[in-house]
Amino acid sequence: MPEKFKTYWEVERKDALIRLSQEENLDVIKLEEVIGNYLFTEKKPMRDEVIGMINDRPTLKERGTVAERITSRILSFVETFINGITN
Repeated sequence: MPEKFKTYWEVERKDALIRLSQEENLDVIKLEEVIGNYLFTEKKPMRDEVIGMINDRPTLKERGTVAERITSRILSFVETFINGITN
């Protein structure tokens, strides 16, 4: 893979990670940890892990929906920026 593309893709990946954390109001460091754990274990993030990343925790009633949406976005991020480049 050409070096320029690697550099470009890394910038895009970081931008997408920051955008995801801002749009969902997530702690970016915890988000990176959850993504790292997912890549290592190949198991979807647990609901409590996802809720733990949110800066302003949703109500109990909203948690299931919010956790599902964020988990879906994390899986999509991994598919696009990590799996998509290595396949």
